This record gives sequence, structure tokens and C-alpha cells, in this order.
Amino acid sequence: MKQPKALLSLGGKTFLARWLRILGEARIGAIRVVLGHDAATIRAQIELPDRQVVLQPNPEEGMLSSLRLGMDSLPEGLDGLLLCPVDHPRVEAGLISSLEAALRPGVVVVPVHDGRRGHPVLFSAELFAELRTVPLAAGARAVVRADPGRVVEVPAAAGVLADIDTPADYDSLSRN
Repeated sequence: MKQPKALLSLGGKTFLARWLRILGEARIGAIRVVLGHDAATIRAQIELPDRQVVLQPNPEEGMLSSLRLGMDSLPEGLDGLLLCPVDHPRVEAGLISSLEAALRPGVVVVPVHDGRRGHPVLFSAELFAELRTVPLAAGARAVVRADPGRVVEVPAAAGVLADIDTPADYDSLSRN
């Protein structure tokens, strides 16, 4: 992408700044931003309180490794954990509220558009131990797929599917 995805822009705001705004609007209190190789570059452009930043020394281990680092830095007693990949910039605060409303003990809450699951995903606190023990290569997706009976699907707009992984994806996002 020639720059960190967190610093890509949509509507005049970086992807990370959009997420921070959305989480703030949804009144999410314990926010953690897990940063890897580009941590210094991102922090130079986006003001982040130290308490929110978690450094990922091994980003090549994948998203689950980063999720675990963020999860381990959170305070005790939370009801759940919202996994918000920065490269899904088309999510709105209302969706976060809908996901939270569907949360109950022992479930995974997933937004769905046209039969396809997207992001962000909300894991109840009862699944934290499973997130810590599933193999890194399997990813958090393994926890979602482990028991279809514990997955709660929430209808969502198409933005939950907007995953920006290539320059072509970004060009398409910018045109829409």
C-alpha cells in the first residue's frame, strides 16, 4: 500500500482516526490500538494516549497475535472485546451499538451483509481463554467457527465487508 493502512484516508480522515471517532461515538471506553512495524510513523501523525497503544514486536505472527496483546492490556471485568481491523473503514457507530445490544455471555457477535460476515466482531469475555489458546495460524476465525450455535449474526450495511488489502481495493473505496 506504500504507507501504513492506518494512515490511508477516506473522507479527509485517516482510517485509524475514523475508527477512533466511531469508537468514541459508541462510547467504547477501553480502546487499544495495536501497532507493529509502522508504530513510530503512525504515532507521529495521529495523537494516541500511551495507555491506548500496544506495541506488536512480531506482526508477522498475524492478527490473532495482535488481538492477544491488545486483550492482555485491557482492564479486568469487561463484558467483551471488539475486534476492529483498521482496514475496514466503512463502519459506523450505530453498528457498534447494535453489536453490543446482541452481546450475551458465551457468544460471538458478527455483522452480516447479504449473507456474508464482516467486521468488527464482538467476542464475549467468556471466550477470552479460547482466544488465548487457539493456534495462531488458525486465527480468531477458529473461535468464531468452533461452535455455530454461539454465533449471533447482526444485519449490517455493506461497509462491514469493505476490507482494504490492495491498492485496487483502496481505489475502489475512494471512488464509492
